[in-house]
Amino acid sequence: GAALGVDPSTIYYYVPSKAALFDLVVDEVLTGVDTSRALKPRGFEERVVAASRAYREALLRHPHVMPLVAVRPLRTPVQLRMIDSFARLFLDAEFSEVETLIALDVTGMTVLGLTNMHAAAITRPEYTEQTSPGDDIAADVLAPREFPHLVRLLPSAHMVDADLEFDRAVRALAAGLQAQRTEGRLAPTRREAQAAVRRRRARAASRTATPSADVGAEGTSP
Repeated sequence: GAALGVDPSTIYYYVPSKAALFDLVVDEVLTGVDTSRALKPRGFEERVVAASRAYREALLRHPHVMPLVAVRPLRTPVQLRMIDSFARLFLDAEFSEVETLIALDVTGMTVLGLTNMHAAAITRPEYTEQTSPGDDIAADVLAPREFPHLVRLLPSAHMVDADLEFDRAVRALAAGLQAQRTEGRLAPTRREAQAAVRRRRARAASRTATPSADVGAEGTSP
């Protein structure tokens, strides 16, 4: 507000609450997710990678918003349309409904987690500042007896970056989900499903017993 010369509370003349403001910010970010290109590749893995890249690219266009997107429940029409497009990828690959729910969650967490780390390096460079001048650790400064495996790995470090790691992580995830589905290990067993229901009920009861200030003020829930 100070940078614009206005009182920050002025924003609430246009939006009803902080929760509504947060939703608008997340909507703006996710509007940039174009998953249409994910329908072009033929293979399941390529489709998941294409959609995940589109999600990551949209997030990195607004790196300062990453902490909010990472924790904000996705519930508005804009947000749900993106989730729906991802759901199509798994349902078209003959995942069951419960398998698709699992695949959606783990894919979302993978994309958000890896992208959040990359965004933090952009927005908070002090976190990656070296304790001494120079680039990353060089193999020749490590004692081979103390760090034998790192000494072996570091000469190849220049061949890897965040983009490549993201690609490999999502490919491994897609292949793993497909393999587990094929082997019948992705959907929960009856016992696992019952345990999940009990955990959800326990968490809901805990939130009801100890509501946060934000929940009380905004009328929202996690």
